[in-house]
Amino acid sequence: MAATGLLGFNPYGKAVSLDISSKPVNLAIQLQQKEAAKKEALEKSFMDYEKSINPAGMRKVDGDVFLKKLAENKAFYLQNRDRILNPAKYGYDAQSQFMSNNKGLLSLIDQSKQAAANEKVVNQNVYQAMQQGKTLHDGLLQELDRQKLSVLDPNYKTVDAYALQFDKPHDEAVFNKNVWGNLKLPTREIPEKLPNGQVQYRKESYLSPEVAQTAVINAINEYKTSPNTAKHFNELMKDNSILTAANDIFGKTFKYIDPQTKKTVIPKIETPEQFVAGYALLKKPSGEVSTSRPDYPWLYKFNEQQAAADRRAGMYGGGENVSEGNLFDTLPDVVFPAGGGKITNGTALDKNGNPFNGEVYFKKEQLPAQIFSVIGAPAGKVGGFKVRFENGMPIELTNPRIGTITRQAMENYQLKYNTEPKKGRQPRFGKNEFIGVPNGGFN
Repeated sequence: MAATGLLGFNPYGKAVSLDISSKPVNLAIQLQQKEAAKKEALEKSFMDYEKSINPAGMRKVDGDVFLKKLAENKAFYLQNRDRILNPAKYGYDAQSQFMSNNKGLLSLIDQSKQAAANEKVVNQNVYQAMQQGKTLHDGLLQELDRQKLSVLDPNYKTVDAYALQFDKPHDEAVFNKNVWGNLKLPTREIPEKLPNGQVQYRKESYLSPEVAQTAVINAINEYKTSPNTAKHFNELMKDNSILTAANDIFGKTFKYIDPQTKKTVIPKIETPEQFVAGYALLKKPSGEVSTSRPDYPWLYKFNEQQAAADRRAGMYGGGENVSEGNLFDTLPDVVFPAGGGKITNGTALDKNGNPFNGEVYFKKEQLPAQIFSVIGAPAGKVGGFKVRFENGMPIELTNPRIGTITRQAMENYQLKYNTEPKKGRQPRFGKNEFIGVPNGGFN
């Protein structure tokens, strides 16, 4: 039977024959060929894209991760080749996943190269700091360890190369300068009797409570703000000889009288901060020391009176400008009721003529009235005053109603008193201004 002309199909025959010369068959073949060519081109494009992924310049820790992910993506491609190359038939999920994996590899390369560049700068800065004797700031070691992880590790953290903090090494000269550099030790005159009956006065610096307290604050601040200084003193405290010396001067400087037992308490070093305080006091500068020309006592007093007269003349514009002095030095000349000590020209001496250390009780009327003019006359019944001496010098005046006044506080009162407007001359203070005042006494 003749063919029907419908794609060479004979409905009455047993076999199917194709007429490849017919246009529909040619069209189908061409479509298949184009689809195959498109599939081949797409596969070649994917292969070329993979070849363009260049891991050169990556850190090794990231390179290992890269190779693992690259192998995983190749396996994904082989398992899903048809789906990746035939998105029209199977959908675009597989192809999108494959492309996303490739982009992730490129991103990993870029992140790793940036991390490598930053790590290089960080390491250079650390090396330079170590060459200068600096040490790593607390916490920086942990940050440096985290930066060595892969950039895909959740614990990875970039270290800011320009915000690195290093600790300077402890420098003894810098420490002493920061503790004592801006402090000036006060001075005092100490009488010394010579075998021939003459007297010479030695001018020396001494450590006042105010200066000692400031020095200690400075020292502890250095200890707390400089980690290497803290490490230095923590180790130094283990040296028993240095600890003993620091403990001795710490106790002498900060001894006090217990208000309950009325006994002197000498504190001991118990903490690193107290050790630093004691060590700083050991480094106290020697300060100013000088000795006057020896004179006989009557000649010295005569010279002092002349100097006082010169100062009084200066108050009216006829002499030189001089220091105000301190009203603590105007205490009257008195003899102690027991023990043989005395106060002469504002300086307290024990029975052997050595500078006196301790407290002396004065009635209010025994003290110069000008003290109360300067600090303001206390209201009501005041009672007596205790004056504490160190090395012969009065350094503190205490009364239950008015509290405690130190030498520095008295000078502050004097400065305020002299700034207030007055008629006539401005007063001067100090022992030379009161020479000739009759001796007081203890009744």
